[in-house]
Amino acid sequence: MTYRDIQTIEKHAEKTRFRNEPVVLVPLKDWSKIEELLEDAEMAQSAVYAKSIKQSRLQIKNGGVYALNLDTGKFKKIGKSKR
Repeated sequence: MTYRDIQTIEKHAEKTRFRNEPVVLVPLKDWSKIEELLEDAEMAQSAVYAKSIKQSRLQIKNGGVYALNLDTGKFKKIGKSKR
């Protein structure tokens, strides 16, 4: 997300009150951008997520992961180089 995107979201945001509580209304299109940023921040701070990435990379390196070739409809082992 760029600074321009943030400015656009701020321009579209509407500050109001709901049941005597301050709220901010944001268009759904802009909220999806904010949601992606929140998810990225949560993933970056999660030790469990970092551990799962390390495990996945190790599985790929050891050749324990398969990829589906959409053209042939067959699975192919990925991660190990041919010798």
